[in-house]
Amino acid sequence: MSMLPRALAFLLSCCLVGLPAAPASAADDSARILIKGKGSRFTASSNPSVPAAIATAIPRSKPVKYTARVLNTGDDPARFKVDLFTDPLFIPATQTVKVGKVDITAEFEDSGVYTTPILAPGDYVELDLRVTPDPDFVPDNPNYSLVLTGLLVYSTDSEYLTGGALYTMLKAPAHGTSGAEIYVRQGSQPYVGGEILGGFAMSPVVSAGGSASFKAKFQNDTAETQQIIGDIDVLAVDCTELTAKRGSADVTEVLMEGDYVTEELAPGKSETIKIVLRWNGEDCGYPYVAAQIHAYGPEDPDGIDEQEYHYALIALPLEAE
Repeated sequence: MSMLPRALAFLLSCCLVGLPAAPASAADDSARILIKGKGSRFTASSNPSVPAAIATAIPRSKPVKYTARVLNTGDDPARFKVDLFTDPLFIPATQTVKVGKVDITAEFEDSGVYTTPILAPGDYVELDLRVTPDPDFVPDNPNYSLVLTGLLVYSTDSEYLTGGALYTMLKAPAHGTSGAEIYVRQGSQPYVGGEILGGFAMSPVVSAGGSASFKAKFQNDTAETQQIIGDIDVLAVDCTELTAKRGSADVTEVLMEGDYVTEELAPGKSETIKIVLRWNGEDCGYPYVAAQIHAYGPEDPDGIDEQEYHYALIALPLEAE
C-alpha cells in the first residue's frame, strides 16, 4: 500500500507554488530565510528549490503568529528584497508584518516587496507576522482549506535566493462522510484531516535527536459498523525513527507494513493511536522529516466500488544549522 510519492505531493507542491526557478549561477549576494511558529527554534533550507516549511493548526477565526529572519550569508554588506504573498488557490487571510515595533504591512501592500536595511555579513532582520484566515471563505476544493503564506527573498537585482512557506491549517470538522476517515493532531493543536485530504500536523522545530508526539484517529463516519485498515510511510527513513502505540500495545510494525486493523467501529466512533517521530540528526535531504498515514475502508468483495481512502501528514521541521 506504499504511497510515498503521494506523501510529498501535497506538501512539496504547496511549498513550490509561485517559487521562481533556482538561479543558473550563484548570486553575488546570498541569504537564508529562517522561520518559526511556536517554540524558540528556527528552521531553514539550504536548497533554494525546497523551501523551509512551518505549519500551525488553529480554529478558523483565530490568528496565528510566525517569525522570519532574513540572514545575510554572504561576504559583503547587502540589502535584500522580501516578497510576501498569500497563495490564491487557498483561503485568503489578513496579514500584518512588523519589524520590531514598526508596522511594515503597508510597504508590502504598496510596492509588493519589503527592502531590508543594509545587513552586515552574519546579520539579520527579523519580521513578525500575524495571519488571520478569512472566517467566511469556502474554497471550491475542500482540500485547499488552509492559508499558504510564501516568503521569497531576492537580491536587489531581483535574483531569487531563498524561500519559506507558512501553512495555517484549519481545524477539521468533527465528522466526515466516509467509513475511513483519518485525523491527526500534534500537542494541543486541533485535529486536521478528515475530508480534507493531505491535511498535515506539524510540530514546533526540533533539534538533532529531538522528537514530537502526534495522535492519529481512525474514524467511521458511515451508518454501519466497520473496521478501518491503516498504514504509514516515512520520508527519509535513514534519518527518521518512528514508533506507534495503541494504548500500551506497540503497533509500529503492523502499521508500517500496512497490516493495522482497527476494532469494529460503530457509526461515529473512532480509534486513536499515538505516534512519535524522532530526527536522529542525520542529513535528511529536506528541512523536515515527515510521514504519511493512510486509512482504508474494507475492500469491496465484488470490486465494483473503489476502496475508501483518506490520508494525512505528520512532520517535524528541523532546526537550522
